Amino acid sequence: MGREIKFRGKSLITKKWKYGSLIDANPLGQYIVEFIKETDDSNYFPVKKDTVSQFTGFKDRNAKEIFEGDILSDWTETDEGNIQSKMQVFWCEKIGAWKLDNSFKQDKSIGDLLSDELANFTYEITANIYE
Repeated sequence: MGREIKFRGKSLITKKWKYGSLIDANPLGQYIVEFIKETDDSNYFPVKKDTVSQFTGFKDRNAKEIFEGDILSDWTETDEGNIQSKMQVFWCEKIGAWKLDNSFKQDKSIGDLLSDELANFTYEITANIYE
């Protein structure tokens, strides 16, 4: 069985994250996410187009779902003390896989497979590129 396909996007109305299925752009150019939880009055939410990101199928060390654009961190002990890394999760079209950006500028020029990184290191989501 494959990974769960779902998306998130920031609501244009509440500015909070909404999770669910990506429906499509409506005539106004807004992206629509169908929200899965039954606690809301409406099942459909317009979200900011540039915040739409896909679930990678992976979770961080706290069992939190990792989405495209999340910033993952781990800590390395050095002579100067603990140093926190900050690396962006992105989709590499060339090889068709999720990667973790290891470039200094975080410009997606260098990256390792997210699956390999998560197998070898303990990462935690500390931010995302949208906030």
